[in-house]
Amino acid sequence: MRTTIYALCDPVTHEPRYIGKTVRALKARLRQHCIDSRTREQTYKGNWIRSLPTPPLIQSLAVCTGDNALASEAERTIIALYRATGRRLVNTTDGGDGAAGRKQSPEERAKRSRSLLGKKKSPEHCAANAAAHVGLPKNPNSGSKRGVKFSEAAKANMAVAKQALLDDPIRYAAWRTKIGAAHRGRVRSAEHCAKISAAHLGRPLSAETRAKMSASHMGKPSGMRGRTRSPEACAKTSASLRAHWQRRLRHERV
Repeated sequence: MRTTIYALCDPVTHEPRYIGKTVRALKARLRQHCIDSRTREQTYKGNWIRSLPTPPLIQSLAVCTGDNALASEAERTIIALYRATGRRLVNTTDGGDGAAGRKQSPEERAKRSRSLLGKKKSPEHCAANAAAHVGLPKNPNSGSKRGVKFSEAAKANMAVAKQALLDDPIRYAAWRTKIGAAHRGRVRSAEHCAKISAAHLGRPLSAETRAKMSASHMGKPSGMRGRTRSPEACAKTSASLRAHWQRRLRHERV
């Protein structure tokens, strides 16, 4: 496949303002840019083209004779080089396929949020999303299956942001209220509860964790005081304690 990396230039100053790639003829690609700017394209590039007295000039920068990944990498490299030298590019992304590097404005984020508010995903959509993530390796940093591995710098930034939140009582209280409201009234299914129980079963707590739990409950009234427990709950507690002491006795004998 023959792919051309091109630049759209100002017709007056000849300054490169946009970098792109195409497998079409350059004249055809320029014509399409002009048509898009006149009809439907409400972007930085479209606004720039409409502001020109005449159509922009198009200039070939490089030709790639390989797969699309090679051309995408060349486009990203050229965009980064032009930005580093102070060129006023109207590209909203870092180049290549997709929207990497594009930052949405607050207005765009609010509009997208309003369009998705109240919409429920269909069972087919949920099933397709779940199937797409089946078999993906878990992220060792967070347990996520998305395969994202945070750099040390990103971890440090997140730690600083978290500490800043904890140090601000007003923001921290608002954050806890927001999280609580999002989970209030949510009923977990039996399968969900079973998975959580299985994930925590047999997991020993470190001395530091136990000390933190003890300190957080110190001075607080017991939530079980005055509460009447059902016979089933008493039987479960008794069986759990019996099994605990049996395991402890076996361990001490060994």
